[in-house]
Amino acid sequence: MCDLFPFFFQLFFEADYNVATFKMEESIWEANATQAKASRLLTEARQVRRTVKCAVVVVTSDNPAFIDTFATFSLKYRLLGGSSKLIIFTRLEFQLVNQLIASRWTLSMMNTMVLNQEQNNPISFHGAVVNVTALPYTPHWLEEIEQDENFSTVKRYSGTDFFLLSSIASTLNFKINVIPTSSWDEVR
Repeated sequence: MCDLFPFFFQLFFEADYNVATFKMEESIWEANATQAKASRLLTEARQVRRTVKCAVVVVTSDNPAFIDTFATFSLKYRLLGGSSKLIIFTRLEFQLVNQLIASRWTLSMMNTMVLNQEQNNPISFHGAVVNVTALPYTPHWLEEIEQDENFSTVKRYSGTDFFLLSSIASTLNFKINVIPTSSWDEVR
């Protein structure tokens, strides 16, 4: 997976859905002598994250040392804030992912999602429909009612959570069906 997913993380933020990408060389994470380089990158990423109220940090790697060190450094350099989300895409063995989550506070206690696809176990929902309950909550989930070319009213969704779920649906081959709800009490 290193060829497909080089060591990098992206910082998505809500200001018109901009993206900041910080690419890191593997040597930065493995050599103590280059810790200053990692420190500078994480400090810059934190400055970007602090300029917005909603940020999603995406990390892709199948190197457990990279993920472990990223979790340690992101806590040390305060990359993640209260409303930040961390998503890690990897292809590590299930037991190794569990060990990483259990050993790092950032992975177990922050708003973190680990999407793991073991190398010999491709994941697909085979085009199934996944029901989702969501209510408009800016900037995470937005609903706009528009008219299509047949003058029918259509709901269009946007927002950070919708785009995240849409990306996951595309990757795992499923369709999103938003179930109409009028309140959170109805969802419970």
